[in-house]
Amino acid sequence: MKTILLTGATGFIGKNFLKIYKNKYFFYLLLKKKIRKYDKITNSKNVKYIFFKKNNEISNLIKKLKINYF
Repeated sequence: MKTILLTGATGFIGKNFLKIYKNKYFFYLLLKKKIRKYDKITNSKNVKYIFFKKNNEISNLIKKLKINYF
């Protein structure tokens, strides 16, 4: 299964893209702030959340991930 790193998953385009393709691809969602448990974007097993506080943390968080698309 192909892997996608999705930024902007809480926006209009990101939410709809995820809704359409969440069963076809595996997603890593890169999110700036933590979301509450009941506010999860999706409950799909094909989605993992990656949270960060500062932009310079991103490269360390995604360095070991095998990502096909960004």
